[in-house]
Amino acid sequence: MAFAAICGPAWSEAPRGSDFAAAMAAIEAGDAATAVALFGDLAAAGDPAAQLNLAVLTARGEGVPQNDAAAAYWAWRARLGGLAAAVSASDHLTGRLGPEARAALARRLRDDLSAIAETGSAWAFLGMARVELALAERPDPARAYAAAALAAALDVRGAAALRDALAVDLTQAARSAAQAEAAALFAGWCARTTRAPASCAAGTATPAG
Repeated sequence: MAFAAICGPAWSEAPRGSDFAAAMAAIEAGDAATAVALFGDLAAAGDPAAQLNLAVLTARGEGVPQNDAAAAYWAWRARLGGLAAAVSASDHLTGRLGPEARAALARRLRDDLSAIAETGSAWAFLGMARVELALAERPDPARAYAAAALAAALDVRGAAALRDALAVDLTQAARSAAQAEAAALFAGWCARTTRAPASCAAGTATPAG
């Protein structure tokens, strides 16, 4: 399916502030360069709708030279930020990448998610699980389970369902090891994050062993 059929004239137009509106107006006026600049600032600040629109422009080569790797990155950032419209776009754009570019994308997203998690944003751990399953050269369901389990413990929407789905295919030994990894991840995160939840101080963050 052509990329234009996925994202194409259906730009993400979720209500946003004046910069988002100005970027949409620039698109309508045929000024892709201005749209890229405005969406770029919003995308860097974490706006999923701007990230998807930046991915569309980059994939088309409008306002910036066409770059499949950069387009896939921004589509994935939008997807990990919870924008449902970005799922098909990120899958399509990932399919354009060779093995090395795909591995580089996975590394870049993991680095981003690690930095986001350090600020106390627990949803980043669900993102780590999804990146592991979708982009790793050899996906590790146990590693994804550990990340999803941590996110589920912190009430991230969708994390418990993914954790439980992954658990079905793990052996008892693999599940126990993954749970130990989740406990270690939680303890380390509690020690580093700038916004620790109450459970970090409750003594539950230290894994037994």
